[in-house]
Order: sequence, then structure tokens, then C-alpha cells
Amino acid sequence: MKIPNLQTEGLTRAIIVLGMVTKFQGLLVDALDFGYNEENGPDTWPSIAPKYCAGDHQSPINIPTAQVAVVDFPPLSYDGFWGARKKATITNNGHSAEVSIKSDLPIILNGGPLTEGYTFQQLHFHWGSESTLGSEHTINGRHYSMEVHLVHYKSSYGSLQNASNFQDGLAVVAFFLQAYSDLQKNTGFEYLAKAVQSITEVGSSASMNHLSITRRLHEKSWSGGYYTYNGSLTTPSCNEVVTWIVYPQYIPISEKQVDVFRQLKTKEGDQMVQNFRPVQPLNDREIYYATSDLNIDTLYHFREGYSRVI
Repeated sequence: MKIPNLQTEGLTRAIIVLGMVTKFQGLLVDALDFGYNEENGPDTWPSIAPKYCAGDHQSPINIPTAQVAVVDFPPLSYDGFWGARKKATITNNGHSAEVSIKSDLPIILNGGPLTEGYTFQQLHFHWGSESTLGSEHTINGRHYSMEVHLVHYKSSYGSLQNASNFQDGLAVVAFFLQAYSDLQKNTGFEYLAKAVQSITEVGSSASMNHLSITRRLHEKSWSGGYYTYNGSLTTPSCNEVVTWIVYPQYIPISEKQVDVFRQLKTKEGDQMVQNFRPVQPLNDREIYYATSDLNIDTLYHFREGYSRVI
């Protein structure tokens, strides 16, 4: 099968997106009164930002695994991202918990469906009021407790704000996290979970000198293949400018660890729960599954001392 050039296709149909963009929110959509409750939730977004939020190539989507096309993309490269000993800042932006990483050198995503390098901007999370839902994407209709998005912009465009004007401007990588009541904690996630406890109020931030979750994501990125498709931002203004890369293998965490995220406050003063958009119609888009010859799925679990079969 010929390898599809998703980014070329995106110039005529849609965009390839790897996740969701909360830093983009800080640039453009703060002026838009959106949220996740009945008054300003996803059902109202097409009236808030009609150009794209009512579009045909929206995200997130359900991924029906029996209906995807299997392809062999070049390897993905995450240059400069995975080391745990990084300085970072986590912020309650009113819609999510957002992490920015301090690095002397750019953190670059390359390869796979991408034709050029993409610079890392931030990562953030989505979750639900209970652990049977919370992820934005679903796999065969199944939700996971949380979804983390690694947001990147095309390096040649210079900035996230400028890149958001181009159909191939953004790339977001998505990972799932699943909570278990019989798991005491995921040690690789614990440092981040503790930092979240200090950013309850909107606008509050906390510094971190260790970001061990990046190693956990690294291990999952080598655990098998991923899904990729053309999509959009999952918040207003829902620009269809993204290449999505979605890893289906999830990371186990404890119920207590996801519960700390539910204690965050929104700008309305409510608990921050259900901060995910429902899945959108696939319409005329293709979903591709990129295969991998490498599978070290058990490595993560043995390092954590946790052997649940997934």
C-alpha cells in the first residue's frame, strides 16, 4: 500500500492533528466564553465559533479499529523530550491543567505522517467526573479515564499563533490513562499529581523540577503503533489545522491520582470535571494505523511493579 501523505491531503481536505491545544486557547479563545457546562458547553460552541466548530473535519473522533487502513510510516522521533529531569511549570488555565517545559534547546517532533519538524509547546489533560469516561478520543466506543495531549506547531511557521493559520500548522500526540481502584499509585505520575494539588484556583501555577511522566509516555510511544488522521482543535475556535497521533495503549494510574485533577476549579468556581468534547462525525476522512516492529509494552509495568494485563 502506498504511504499516504496526510499533510499534502490536508491542504485540500483538512489538517492532520495530534491532539488538543490549550496554549492556543491563551492566544485566541480567551475572548470566547466557552466551557463544559450546560450554558457554555460543546453544544453551544458552533454558535460561539461557527467557522470551524460546525465543520466537517472536527475532533475528537471515535476510532473503529476494524475500519482503519494499515500503513508503514517512517519512524517518529521525539528529540529532546523524554528526559525526566526537566524544569516545568503546571498551570490551571480554567479549562485544564497545562504543563510547559523549560528547555535550552527546542523539543522537536519529526517523522511519521509529518513532513517537517514540529516544535513542542505544552501538554495538558482531559478527564471526567468518574473513571469510566474522561478521554476525548474513544477506541471502538470506549472512553478512558484521562487523555493527555502533547501540542506542537510546525517549526517553520515560527510560533503556535502563526501556525494556527495553516492547515498543516499543528500536531498533537494523544495518550490515554486509565484509573484503577486496586492500584495504589503510578510512581511515574505521582510527582505531577502532587503538583496539581497546589493549582486549585484558576491562574495558579507551580514549578516542577522533575517530570517523570515524560518517561512513561516515551515507553508507551515504543509499545506499538498509533492512529493518525486529519482533525481540529477540540476547543473553540475548533480550527481544522491539526495532525492527530493517538496511541491506543493506555497508562495505568490510581483513582486517587485522577481525583486530584477533579479538585481543580473553573473560572465559574465549579469543579473542573467533564472537560472533554464529545466525539465528532468522521465524515469523509480516513484513519490510518501506523505499525511498529517494536513492542516493549511490558517494560512499563515491570518498572512500576504492576503487572495488570491490558
